[in-house]
Amino acid sequence: MGISRTSKTPLSIFLSHKGWKVANVPLVLNTPLPEELFKIDQRRVVGLIIDMDSLQRIRKNRLEKFGQDPGGEYASMSHIAKEIEYAEKIFKQNRRWPVFNVTERALEETASEIVRIIAARLGLPDSVIF
Repeated sequence: MGISRTSKTPLSIFLSHKGWKVANVPLVLNTPLPEELFKIDQRRVVGLIIDMDSLQRIRKNRLEKFGQDPGGEYASMSHIAKEIEYAEKIFKQNRRWPVFNVTERALEETASEIVRIIAARLGLPDSVIF
């Protein structure tokens, strides 16, 4: 789980192609988490976080790519700061969830680390790690 543009979807797709069952849960500012999230094995839940400057750059580029105004709230530093604070607050409340910083990291690197940690938490053999 993570806020918008923390690579949730690409990571989910990559991991699913490797045989992992994955759910992609967006963190939306001031929106409660889905109840189902707390009904699953908490050892399988991970959070994604990113540096504010990198996130702003990514969001501005995305808006420009689609011909939208990059100066709106979605890419504003004040809004991004609120979103990151909100995510960090949720992650602190749920300390069992490992949090991965995706700033300047290759998708495969983050995926490999997630698999390594989840596999270890579940007591799975090293052979499940790609």
